[in-house]
Amino acid sequence: MTFQEALAEAGKKPHLLLGNGFSIALKPDIFSYASLFDECLKQKCISQQAMKVFKGFNTKDFEVVIRSLNDASKVLSAYKKDRALNRQLSNDAKVIRKC
Repeated sequence: MTFQEALAEAGKKPHLLLGNGFSIALKPDIFSYASLFDECLKQKCISQQAMKVFKGFNTKDFEVVIRSLNDASKVLSAYKKDRALNRQLSNDAKVIRKC
């Protein structure tokens, strides 16, 4: 489909969805990991334990921390059935994603 065909099919009010890379390139002061991280700090939505993960990896990259929390939960469940800890790891990952 050509761009003109796509516009015609979209109707009177077309929308364009672009990926994360475009958002960061357009507005790095808003969409960079550092800016998003700072906003989460203002909202105080990241747990103290999750903050230690950010510091431990020396990153503000949400994807690294979310993946690490989810992976840790899976590894711990294989070694020890600590449902409260697994729930906390999974919950922290969800809260960071939502924040």
